[in-house]
Amino acid sequence: MANKPTRPLAYRVGQLLAIAEIGAGREDDPLLTQRAFSQPDTLSAGFARDVPAWPGSLQRRWQAVMSTMEGVPSGAVDAAGETHVRVGRWHERTQIHRAARVQEARQQLGLSQAEWAQVLGVSVKTVQAWEQGVNNVPEEIEEHARLVRERAVASPSRRPDAPRT
Repeated sequence: MANKPTRPLAYRVGQLLAIAEIGAGREDDPLLTQRAFSQPDTLSAGFARDVPAWPGSLQRRWQAVMSTMEGVPSGAVDAAGETHVRVGRWHERTQIHRAARVQEARQQLGLSQAEWAQVLGVSVKTVQAWEQGVNNVPEEIEEHARLVRERAVASPSRRPDAPRT
């Protein structure tokens, strides 16, 4: 039996909105936002054909949220629902961009996922889950990755995984 979603349905509509905006390259699109408020049930149908062209991590996030979307309201969401949509959208966008920044830092440093996992003090499976959009990257990990990248840029002769002397 699948786990019952703990977040309000309108929050999950906000998550779908964020994924659709990023996947379609239309962040902060007022028309999409209005559509999420007035016709939330049309988001999934409107982007179904586009999802296969998105990066794998966005596809997985979309599918995960869609699996919890039974009974999406066909009418407009109320004022409280709009707040949930906005919060869900903000949170999902934050998570997607955070994962991209951490992956970008690894790639800029030329590290494998295994090396990056060692630098960050996590397992390789955790790094893979972040980069595939399965799990969210904690804020403190993003900050640690930023600091590692800055130090590596400041002293390019020393790789972040090199032993300290």
